[in-house]
Amino acid sequence: MQKNPIDTTQYSNRIQALGEPLFKTAIFEKGRLQKHHQATVVSHTMRVTRRAEIIAEFLKRHNINVNVDDVVIAALCHDIGIIGRKKKYKNNLECCKRHSSDSVIEARKIYGNLSAVAEEAILYHMWPLSVSYPKSTEGWVVLAADKLSSIKGVFTKQA
Repeated sequence: MQKNPIDTTQYSNRIQALGEPLFKTAIFEKGRLQKHHQATVVSHTMRVTRRAEIIAEFLKRHNINVNVDDVVIAALCHDIGIIGRKKKYKNNLECCKRHSSDSVIEARKIYGNLSAVAEEAILYHMWPLSVSYPKSTEGWVVLAADKLSSIKGVFTKQA
């Protein structure tokens, strides 16, 4: 399988350490080739993760309670369930509705027990396209980083 030139070692020590179990998986490798938001799943994921980490660290510096590790894990896994979408989902609407819960399932396979906060952040990152919205700061951080990355992709062909 040809690799996308995303070098995960260019990211923070936290992202490298928390991402290590994911980076070694076959599903992550498949994500290097699957298009998503004008990029690939992996390049989008890594941009979302870096943005989410920056936002979470900013909030923490300003005395807002946020678990940066949960943010990073949730951001790393938020779209992992979308990989193989053409075989898994009938259409884009079904993909929008189901990939978040599929991402939680895949994240559990990779990380074992996730914190409830990380699971919730993954599950509700599609709001307002989903009915439920995040209840945690971590969930809002992942949602915001994902939306910023997606919007940037529309204007720059890079998500």
